[in-house]
Amino acid sequence: MIAVNTGVAIEGLAAFRRALKSISDELPKMLQKELKQAAESAADRARSRYARQFTRSGGRRGASGASKHTVATIRAAATQTSASVMLGGARYPWAAGQEFGSNRFRQFFPYTGRGPGGKGSWGRVIFPAVREETANTEADVQRRFDALAKRAYPDP
Repeated sequence: MIAVNTGVAIEGLAAFRRALKSISDELPKMLQKELKQAAESAADRARSRYARQFTRSGGRRGASGASKHTVATIRAAATQTSASVMLGGARYPWAAGQEFGSNRFRQFFPYTGRGPGGKGSWGRVIFPAVREETANTEADVQRRFDALAKRAYPDP
């Protein structure tokens, strides 16, 4: 595994998935569930950061007036080859403005700028939460993959 600026990249994940699929069609589905559960800790941290940062206390905080609804849109998602933390949706177009800011639209805080290493965005909720959870997520994914591998390849 490699820790990157805004997450954890897993070397050989596609090969691991193919090996699991060669044993059983159910194992890649279990891999997807494990990846989603690993992303949940970052999503939980992002929800708590969002609730602290975008309260309805007046001023520019919570300017959209829907912070309690938007916090519910922060969720972990996963496929068989990736996991992520998502924010917003079609009914919550302001969520990206709250996360990244804007120098053009005054209802949002100013743009947060480039992230560490000049890649991605610094962000206010999702990106910092993912960066804070990188070490925990890396250890959690390793533990989950070991358990899944032991299930796929039991001792003779």
